[in-house]
This record gives sequence, C-alpha cells and structure tokens, in this order.
Amino acid sequence: MKQRIITLTRTPMAVLAAAGVVTLLILAVVAPMLWGEAANRPNPGTLLQPPSAEHPLGTDGLGRDLLLRTLVATRTSLGMALLATAIGAAAGLLLGALPAVLGHRAQRAFSAVINTWLAFPVLLVAMLTVILLGAGSTTSIIALSLTMTPMFARLAQTLSSRVGGSEYLAAAKMLGVSKSRQYLRYVLPNIAEPVIVNVTISIGGGLLALSSLSFLGVGIQPPEYDWGRMLNEGFEQVYSQPSAVLGPGVMVVAAGLAFGMLGEAIAGHMRSQGRGRLLSPRKLGPPPAADPASAAGKASAASAEPPLLEVEGLSVSFPGTKGWETPVESVSFSLRPGELVGVVGESGSGKSVTMMSVAQLAPTDAAVTATKLRFNGVDLLGLDPAAAAKAVGTDIGVVFQDSLTALNPALRVGTQVAEGLRVHAGLKRAEANARAVEALATVKIPDPERRAKQFPHEFSGGMRQRALIAMAQISAPKLIIADEPTTALDVTVQQRILAHLRRQCEATGAAAIVVSHDIAVLAELCERVLVMYKGRIVEEVDVRDLPTPEKLQHSYSRALVECVPDLSTDRSVPLATIPEDPEYLNEPEEHPRWERKTTESLKVVGARADRADSRTTDLVVQDLVVTFGRGRQAFNAVDGVSFDVPAGTVLGLVGESGSGKSTVARTVAGLQAANGGRITLGDEDLLRTKGVDRLSRAGQVQMIFQDPYSSLNPRMTVREVLDEVLLTHGIAGARERRAQIAELLDLVRLRKNTGDLYPSQMSGGMRQRVAIARSLAVKPTLIIADEITSALDASVQGAVLN
Repeated sequence: MKQRIITLTRTPMAVLAAAGVVTLLILAVVAPMLWGEAANRPNPGTLLQPPSAEHPLGTDGLGRDLLLRTLVATRTSLGMALLATAIGAAAGLLLGALPAVLGHRAQRAFSAVINTWLAFPVLLVAMLTVILLGAGSTTSIIALSLTMTPMFARLAQTLSSRVGGSEYLAAAKMLGVSKSRQYLRYVLPNIAEPVIVNVTISIGGGLLALSSLSFLGVGIQPPEYDWGRMLNEGFEQVYSQPSAVLGPGVMVVAAGLAFGMLGEAIAGHMRSQGRGRLLSPRKLGPPPAADPASAAGKASAASAEPPLLEVEGLSVSFPGTKGWETPVESVSFSLRPGELVGVVGESGSGKSVTMMSVAQLAPTDAAVTATKLRFNGVDLLGLDPAAAAKAVGTDIGVVFQDSLTALNPALRVGTQVAEGLRVHAGLKRAEANARAVEALATVKIPDPERRAKQFPHEFSGGMRQRALIAMAQISAPKLIIADEPTTALDVTVQQRILAHLRRQCEATGAAAIVVSHDIAVLAELCERVLVMYKGRIVEEVDVRDLPTPEKLQHSYSRALVECVPDLSTDRSVPLATIPEDPEYLNEPEEHPRWERKTTESLKVVGARADRADSRTTDLVVQDLVVTFGRGRQAFNAVDGVSFDVPAGTVLGLVGESGSGKSTVARTVAGLQAANGGRITLGDEDLLRTKGVDRLSRAGQVQMIFQDPYSSLNPRMTVREVLDEVLLTHGIAGARERRAQIAELLDLVRLRKNTGDLYPSQMSGGMRQRVAIARSLAVKPTLIIADEITSALDASVQGAVLN
C-alpha cells in the first residue's frame, strides 16, 4: 500500500489534487472541534460587518464570523456528498454490473429497470423525494442517491458487458469460481478506472447538487447549515456585501476540482498496475548505451546494393522494479530492398520488441538506443519520435501478432483496411473502400464485399489475421514487418498467404521481416533467418541449411531445428524440448546432446466413432446443431456433428477457419447454447443441465482458449490466477498452494518468478502456458483445447504435449 501511494503521488496533478482533498478532509474533522462554538455564537455588536482583519469575510445578520462558518460547514457539506455518492455508486454497481455474472435473463431484466429509471428527469426525482419525505439533510442524501444510482448503473452495465463476454470470466465460471468472487475479483477490478473517475467527479457534482437544494430552501434546514444554506442566507446581501457568498462559493468550486483531478490521477495510476510496480525513469538514470562494437558482427547479406534498412547496436530498455531491464541488447542487421528475412527464437527472446522499435512503435516507456538506425536513406536517430514516425509513414506496414486486439471492435473491417488510403493517399471514401475490398479478396477472404461491412468479432481468428495482412499491404510499403503472421491461419490458408506475401514483395520490390517461432514457415518464405536468444542475434542462417542441423554453427540454432516435429515423428517417444536456461551464449561451441529420453512409452490414441472399444465412453456428441442469427439471417454454424471421446484418449478436431471447430468446442464446454442434438458426459445429459450448474461442477470440463491474452484476467498476476483456482477447489493452506503453483509453472516450463508478472508483461507463448497451467490445476475429466499450441514455440509445444 505504501508503494502504491508513493507511485500515485509522482505526478504534479496527483500531488495537487491529493493536497486539496486531504486539506478538505482535515477541515471536515478539525474545524467543528476548533471553531464550531465560535462559528455558531451570535454577536449583536458585529451585525453584517464588512471584511476586516478580525473577520476576513465579514459577518452575517447575527454577527457570526462567515469564514469560521464556511470552514465548519465543510464537515456537513463534504460528508453529505460523500455519503450520497457512496450510496448511489454502490447501488448502481450492483444494479449494472452484477448481471454480468448472472446470465442473459438477469441482464435483460436489470437493463429494463435501468432504462425505466433513467426516463425520469433528475430534478423531478429530487423534488418528488422532498415532497414525500420533507425537507432536510437526510432527504437531500436520499434524493441525490436516487438520481446517481441509474447513472452509475448504466455506466457499470456498459463496462461490465465487455467483461461478461470475456474469456477470462468464462474460464472462471468453468473453474467453479463463486458468483460473488466473479463479481468482486473479475468484474469490478476491470471496470474500476472509469467508475473511480466518475465517483470522484460525482462527489464534486454532488456537492453542487446538495448546495443547490439547500440554496433553494428544500435541503438542509436551520439551525444546521452547509455551503448551500450559507449561499441562501448570504444572497440577500450579495450586492452590498459580496463576501457573504464568496467563501462558500469558492469552497464548492475548489472541492469539485480537487476530487475531479484526484479521480484522473487514480485512473492513470490504475492503468499502470498491469505493468507491475516500476521505478521512475528519472530515478533510474540514463538507460544502457548502445554498443558500438556490435556493428562488427552485424547480420547482413553481402551485397553492393545500398541497404533499405540498417540497424547497428540496437538496445531496448524498460524501467523495472530494480533498475533498467534490457530485453534487447546490441542487435545489428541490415536488409536489402525486396529481401525476405526471418527472425526466429523462443517467446521472450526479443523478436517483437526489436521489430516494433525499428517501426517506431516501441512502448512509450521504452528507451531505444542504437549506433545506427537508417531506413530508406533517412537517419531515424537524428529525428524526434514524431518526425521519425512520419519518416517511416506508409513505407512500413506492420502485421501485428494479436489480430483480435489489433482491430478496432467499433469499426467495420473494410473501414479499417481503407483508413490508410484515406489518411495518407487522400482517396475519397468510395474509392478507398473499393480498394479495401480488392485487398481483402487478394488475401483470400470469401465474399469480400459482404465481409468488408462486418465487424472484427464476426471474423474468425484466421480471417482477422488475413485482414491485418491486407491492411499492411494496401499502401504498397517498402518494408513489411510481420509479427507471427500465420499464427492464427489454417495450413491451406497459410500456404496461400505466404505465397501472396512473396509475390507482393517480388512485384513491388518491398522487403519483409517475418517474425515467427515456426521454423517451417520461415524456411519456406525467407532467404535467410536471424536466430535470436535472450535479446541478441546469435546466428544468421541460410534457409538452405535449416533442414540439416549439423550445418548450423550455434548450438541454440541446432536445438531449435531438432525440436520441430513432423508426421514421421515417433509418437511413442516424448517430443524434444530445450532445457531451461542452457548456457549457449557462454559456451557457443559446445553442443549439448538433445536426446529424446524415453522414460516411459506414451500411447496417444485418436478416438473415432466407428472404433469398437469396451471402455466407458466419457463424452458423446450426437447430431449437434448450433444456429446463429434469426429469421432469414439464420444459418447453421454446426449441423449434425457426432463424435465420441473414450476415457484416456485424445480426439483431434481439424478444419479451416469458420468450419465450426471453436463453436463445437464452446458448446461442449457450456459456453454456447445448442439448438439440437445431444451431449453426454458419463451418464449426464449436458444439454439438459443448466449452463450455470454445469459450469460450477468442480471444474470437470476445462477449456484452454485460442487467445491467451483475453483468457487471463489483466488485473491479476500469474500467481493470483493460479491461487484463485486452488483456493476455489478447497486447498486452503497457503504453503500448499504455493508449492502447487510452483509445480504448475514448472510443468509448463515457466520460471518461478513468472508468478509475479501480469499478462501484459508476458509474451503470447508465456500467456498460453499460464492458461494451460490453470486448466490442469483442477485435474479435469475433460480438457477442450482450442488451438492449444498456436502461440507456443516448437520447444515449448513438445513440453506441453508431453
């Protein structure tokens, strides 16, 4: 708590706001004790005195000091505003956010209540309350609370609807987390930022509203008084003695500003919580300088042609908990026009950070240094960030790794693809949209005209990734940086996209940097591959040497190649993996033997419906039908699917994007309603069991979601995510839970200190491993894995599948 307060008070606005609020709170506590009696004592000898040294704001009609009365009124004014706002916010959060964990029927019912409540004018509600209950302080608080409740409810409803549809809340339901903990641990923390801002602003607004009621004579009544009552009493002397309203008026404005500024400061602080508790860059001093010696060993192809991109001694540092952390250190390479270069390495090796820094898209808290950084003949080091970003402009296209978060959910896909043409090329809307449809067709999106009018959530994962590729290529850039461009694509689509990317580069002369942990993709597409390990380029490899590990110079490069399985891999032997923290860089010439050690024979048997088997069948799906849409827009996403999964077996479900794989998985998991068919687990018919009851059954069915980022609560560390699972399932001892968390992290090949990280601090592969560990923690009867290894390195895939 002390560290959080220190972090919060680093900005001038936060300091000023905190000082104002603390001053008000101190006045509310001590002013009545110090000056309460003097402020209420009439003095016939000083009636309506103007400001003086003895009475800085003058006196009222009974000779009472206006300054002292203004200070003493702080307790009543502030207390009433705080109480009314607290009641309104608490009631609004219950009414608006609680339905997110109760289901669709509760959401519709509560939404109807909120809409009806909001239909009544605020002033009408306040006046009706006064008429029914009579004027007074209690009535004012109730009236203000009743007007605030529906506003907070609507805000909470809007914010929680996003959380209610999130995969991390779905995972919590499947784990059997109670509704109260879902509400307190998953919903409220993820809607807290705007709610807190609105609460603090509402305190200031509440002060104004309560003062208005008192000013009109329907609020607080004599002998009690607040700032509004003082304004009422001083209004008669406003022309002869303006100081009578100056004190309370200034206090109302100052209190409103103080609470509003504090809300903004708190929201900014909470936005940084997902990145952990970091030290201030000012206290850290300058980041590590670029290493000029690294240029000597830079990775490049010998050519007399001027390079399109030159990078020498690139280092990227971030403020950490103990000092500067440097995930990318002394990276050097160059790129010719039209050249396709791959970058390979395990998750966390610095691939994406390096390329985003080249594209001038490094995070705002990153410190990027280099001895040379030239693109298209422009020295980016000599430019300020804005000028550097403009210099690369449309000449660099980027395909981001996470297609779901890279696309704006509020805009149609075609609009987003066409945006670059409208902004940079100055095309009219119609022409830009037509070009966007052509671009979508080029990347093999079916029915591109109709799809261009759809929103990102209506696309499958593979289609969203193709839309990102179309967006990156539409402006004919000189360089395309593709960060895991085929992660979410089907094999058949992947081949078409890779071929298209190569043709685009050949046709336009554009170069491409393809970041991937899939060596097979890079071998097929690129001319050379840069191998990264722990933030450094350890080797440059000709793709012709990739199939033969013996030709590779660095032991880490050889290990990566040996970890890639194929259809001829012996299924009875564990897959090859790379040990944690090998000493490659210290002993680059030493090549540890990567042996597939057989400690036991592994049987992996695919389940088929026509296989005769005497074992009890755990899961049976018969004639499953799932329909989306209504009326003429209705279509069967799943139509008559049947299969069974006997105990102890693994069933694979394969198909292109949009074929219904994920819909089947979510329906079996209870996250999607079925329109027909039968699903039984053991002796229980799951379709006849209410979804809520099914999901609360001790985590029997677990699902590992396709998108690792959206399946983890961004407000919880890895340790908290896993601890929640164990605590839910009755493991109450803190020591026992810590031991099991360490075992789970080791099972998915994550270090113990990973437990202190937030999802935003991890790579995609690390996040997926955490999601897998969470599902395995409850030892479920059935695991549904939706693209389980799509974000994992080959070496990690082996460890997870083993």
